[in-house]
Amino acid sequence: MQLEPLRKELENLLKLRSGEERKAGEVWGNKVIMRQKIESKFEELQQLLNEEKRILFSRLEEEEEKILQRIQENVTLLEEQSSSFKQMISEMEEEEEKKLQRIQENVTRLEEVEEKSQQPAAELLKDVKDTLSRCNKLKFPEPKSVSTALKMNFQLTHQEQLIKLITDFGGLEWWMERGRYAADVTLDPETAHPQLDLSKDLKCVRRGAPARKVPDSPKRFDSELYVLGHEGFTTGRHYWEVEVGDGRGWDLGVCRESVRRKGGIIPSPGEGYWAVGQGSLNGYWALTYRVTELFVSENLQAVGVFLDCDAGEVSFYNAENKSHLYSFTHPFTGTLRPFFCPYEGALRIRPVPGRT
Repeated sequence: MQLEPLRKELENLLKLRSGEERKAGEVWGNKVIMRQKIESKFEELQQLLNEEKRILFSRLEEEEEKILQRIQENVTLLEEQSSSFKQMISEMEEEEEKKLQRIQENVTRLEEVEEKSQQPAAELLKDVKDTLSRCNKLKFPEPKSVSTALKMNFQLTHQEQLIKLITDFGGLEWWMERGRYAADVTLDPETAHPQLDLSKDLKCVRRGAPARKVPDSPKRFDSELYVLGHEGFTTGRHYWEVEVGDGRGWDLGVCRESVRRKGGIIPSPGEGYWAVGQGSLNGYWALTYRVTELFVSENLQAVGVFLDCDAGEVSFYNAENKSHLYSFTHPFTGTLRPFFCPYEGALRIRPVPGRT
């Protein structure tokens, strides 16, 4: 009887050991899977690098060709000018030779030296003046200065994608497979401010004038030019893209379904909004408690919104060059909905590349 507890303890220990050994096998299996993923991503990186190298070499050849062409133009111009001077020098030498010959002939006629030596001298002076006058009239344009420095400030075609691959392996997967997370977002007419015009396919919204006559309801925004997406999200990952075009005033992002719809609203996380926008002065902002300026290298044409409900994060991207703009982190609760506000111009929800 005294051995029974020890046997049970031994049995538990053996089970624990078996479980740990099984975990070791799982770790090995996970390692194999991760190695395959890493291998795949770095093969993709190598392909991108090879493509970038090919493009840069091509641009370098084009740059060299342009510089050599300008140099050749200068060489041609200088050759033409040199030819003109050579011809003039040849003509002057020929004239000088003729003059010397005439003088020599005059010298041999000693009996007529006084009478005839003055004439050639006068003619000589006249010819010299004519030659100098011709030289002064010859004006050649100076060749343009050409720098031999080859510019290497080329913009990488896949710059942001390469940076993402190299610096953020974990964040790469969703981007490369963003089609998996693409949400078919449409606009909800029942939430739209009366002054907003929605397209028939409910993919585009713009500010209209005057305000439409629409029934008021608790769902509709009555003061702010807001409209929500029809879809609500509580879990999972979701991605959509919005064309902002040349609009000079807009906000977009996500908000709680329970946000206030009536009266003035300043969108911020405290009000249940996680969004970015462009102000009327052409600056870009993250609508934080105190707005945060976004520094972008080029004007935005389309914005990608990636919502990870489970991780409590919403991130914004330049959908054209894949560069990251801003991320909010928050322990989301309840339903979140896409949020749009076109102060000027139009906002259009566009299809996501690779959507399945």
